[in-house]
Amino acid sequence: MTVVVDLHRDDTRERERLAATLRRHRERRGISQVAAAARYGCNKFGLSQMERRRNWQVATVQAWARIYGYRLNLTTIGLPLPDDGDTLAALYDAQQPATAADEDRLDLRIAVNNLARIRRAAGLTCAEMGARMGCSESAAYRREALPDGAMVASLQQYTRALGGVLHLDVVPAWQAVAA
Repeated sequence: MTVVVDLHRDDTRERERLAATLRRHRERRGISQVAAAARYGCNKFGLSQMERRRNWQVATVQAWARIYGYRLNLTTIGLPLPDDGDTLAALYDAQQPATAADEDRLDLRIAVNNLARIRRAAGLTCAEMGARMGCSESAAYRREALPDGAMVASLQQYTRALGGVLHLDVVPAWQAVAA
């Protein structure tokens, strides 16, 4: 597994805050690690490891939040979304997810597509993004092209390289999530 180097120490704190928030939601609901692990589909050790880790796939955090009745909200701060008539954004807007997992996958794809749109609007190539992030052009491209396996830290790094901040929060599942 590739280790992403944070471009700013606040990104590590943001992930620590997210893990603590999810742990608090579990504890406030009186859900044991064993019960939460059963809901997630792993054992107590696996859930304990998730609560202690500080980098996960976005899909893991989305599923983790769902077992407590929440959704992961990925908000970019300091990066205006261009009004570029992006066809993929229009396609995503028209989708009606049938399940919570489909909704989470769509949320992630929208967030990654929005970052790619911001990069293009800034006139940056994938090679320039790679240089800013300290990785190769192909690694920067893969962050856009393969959103489903995106790591939280990678999205934070990509957002920082664009000059913004990725805020990670959990909101009640019934509350709308802004892209």
